[in-house]
Amino acid sequence: LIAADFELAAQLLEKIKGQEEGAIGYYTIAVDMDTIQARKAKYAQSIADLYKQKEDYIHQAQWLGKLYQRKEKANNIDLFNWGLAYYMGKEYKMTDSVFSVYTERYPENIYGYYWRALANASIDTAMTAGIAIPFYQKVAELGETDKVANKKMLLKAYGYLGGYEANVTRNYEASLSWFEKYAEMEENAEIKQYIETLQQWIAEKK
Repeated sequence: LIAADFELAAQLLEKIKGQEEGAIGYYTIAVDMDTIQARKAKYAQSIADLYKQKEDYIHQAQWLGKLYQRKEKANNIDLFNWGLAYYMGKEYKMTDSVFSVYTERYPENIYGYYWRALANASIDTAMTAGIAIPFYQKVAELGETDKVANKKMLLKAYGYLGGYEANVTRNYEASLSWFEKYAEMEENAEIKQYIETLQQWIAEKK
């Protein structure tokens, strides 16, 4: 038997509902047996896809990591999918770890900072540590170069930064500035209320 035999067995099992684990087992044997890195990468992708179908995102992420390491010309999309799988599996520290590699290799790409921000916000749910702040600030910096394309990420950043300045640092002027940026891009009744409240607090403080 050679690796291709186990690949064929896996492909046949893939067609039968509920046989994903069996297919994964055969693909895993193929990975171990094959000596060609390109084929190992192909099997790893198939295994990751099967785990995604099962909504087993942690195992999907682990195999996407192996894929990234074995793929001859791995790119930012491979790295993004790897980090996203960890995020879907709620492994936020691993998400941050993968996207830290993303920001190192693609420092001008907004997505690495955005997903690091989301991961760190999920770790620091009370905002007290402020670990998501540097990444949301970077999202704001990079996102403002194209506010149309980056609107969703910018709104998320503005809202988070505004909330942090209001509730943690108590810097109401800074908070107001972030919420005003939000309001300039999109009408939102809740944001409007925040702005009015902050204006009142600033006036009272003065």
